[in-house]
Amino acid sequence: MLFKSRYPGTFKGVEKKIHGQFMALHHYASSVKLLTSLDDRFSVSDKTGTLASYKIPGNLIWFTIKFYWIAYKELKKSKPGLVFVRFAMTEPFFLMFLYAAKRLKSKVVIEFPTYPYEPHYNDKKLKSKCLLIVDKVFRGFLKKWVNIAVTYTDYDEIYGMPGVRIGNGIDISGIKIKQSCTDFNSLNFIAVAQLSVWHGYDRIIKGLYAYYSNKKPAEMDVKITVIGNGPAKKGLEDLTRQLNLQDKVFFKGQLEGSRLNEEYNLSHIGIGSLAR
Repeated sequence: MLFKSRYPGTFKGVEKKIHGQFMALHHYASSVKLLTSLDDRFSVSDKTGTLASYKIPGNLIWFTIKFYWIAYKELKKSKPGLVFVRFAMTEPFFLMFLYAAKRLKSKVVIEFPTYPYEPHYNDKKLKSKCLLIVDKVFRGFLKKWVNIAVTYTDYDEIYGMPGVRIGNGIDISGIKIKQSCTDFNSLNFIAVAQLSVWHGYDRIIKGLYAYYSNKKPAEMDVKITVIGNGPAKKGLEDLTRQLNLQDKVFFKGQLEGSRLNEEYNLSHIGIGSLAR
């Protein structure tokens, strides 16, 4: 399995999902290795723990070269029957790795966590837009070396690769069951995410403003707790201040473990993505 983040250290939710997929694959294979670029390290691991760790370079080009060099070394050493990749845009080094995998007769599966993904780069910085241009130039070659494209959408084909549609699941084995909320004085919503535009939490904040603009004294108070950081957080905080909802919408930052469970137990309803 390969997971390459261009922004190491910012994808705790994705990290948990990758680990869940990694553990699930152990039910079907005698040996599974995972290469990730999380926090400030490239890490190679199996279910016993970390096998190797490498410092991540600060330069984007060296970041990419080093990641795929490590991936290639592991490929040559392990000669896996299956290579599972979480897609992070197409580039020449990625294609070289896929070519090497096919030369070793490995089946290659690419998971597209978002598709189509181009709209998410419309408001990004120049560097991201340049990466998208590179992706457009080279992604037509993917079908030469990829067997299956995994997608959470209704597409049967992606860039000429046959699509397999799956559900977006999580490993529930380490998740504690939520206790019933005993607060009967208000209706408490909770949103937990790596805050991005597609979560659409601006919609529920605006809806809350509309509710309080017409609320009668006898009607219940409604509150929202937002857990997590991410690129959309500042805009949501600004919107909350503009609508004067600071006493109704609370931003708690990144929480895990018992602190996150405590927030769940204080809430009645969880909010999923509202703008995918």
